Amino acid sequence: MQAGTADALNAPTRQVERYAAYADRLRQQGLDNVMIVLVAPGSYQGERDRLDAGISLEDAAEMHCSTDERRQEYRRQIIKRAIEKKAATGVRNPDAAMLRLHSGYLQRARERCSESDSPYTFPALQESCYDGHSWIDRIRHPDFPAHVWPRHRLWTSAKDTTGMVDLIISPASETERAGAGNAVPDRAVMTPYSVNDQFPDGKGIRISIRVPEMRQSSGFCEASAARALAAMEQLTDCFLHLK
Repeated sequence: MQAGTADALNAPTRQVERYAAYADRLRQQGLDNVMIVLVAPGSYQGERDRLDAGISLEDAAEMHCSTDERRQEYRRQIIKRAIEKKAATGVRNPDAAMLRLHSGYLQRARERCSESDSPYTFPALQESCYDGHSWIDRIRHPDFPAHVWPRHRLWTSAKDTTGMVDLIISPASETERAGAGNAVPDRAVMTPYSVNDQFPDGKGIRISIRVPEMRQSSGFCEASAARALAAMEQLTDCFLHLK
């Protein structure tokens, strides 16, 4: 059993996705019970519903016990100051426009899949969609193993006005690398992929197709979403024909 801890007081971009990918790799390596635990102030909701378990910092402070009362109080005060600091600065509020963009995207994606009997499963809508939340990640397909999944980056950067649909294979075997290199669609590119360079065993590949971007400022665009879903289907066919 191994537990990863997501620290909401200092959470970098896409931390939950990186923990989920790392947890998947641990399961593939034979660990039978891997959990991702959120440790955060009790008032923090964030992405709590995407994790396996949670514990409030208030409860964590009370769990600190020591025969040395001064050491125990010292540790509890560290957590108390962290909670007070977060209360003073505030937890970043969700972006209403981003929430509308994700909601429209996921609704249309599921409708399209239903209309075409496409078997993709999209992640649940996150009520805490922040202004930089540009990922629709961990999309699933029943014919894909756990280390393979599509994702859609609604936009890539401020300078490059494009979105991107990726097929992630991580970790990628030598057979998969060679097969993907020979099967990459004409308008796609294959690049290295790693969730976190700290874990080199997770090195994989990313096959990407550019698509029109979508941003919260302009809102959901059905035509752009259709282009992205068509690209996803193309990458799916690419992987399914590697065998």
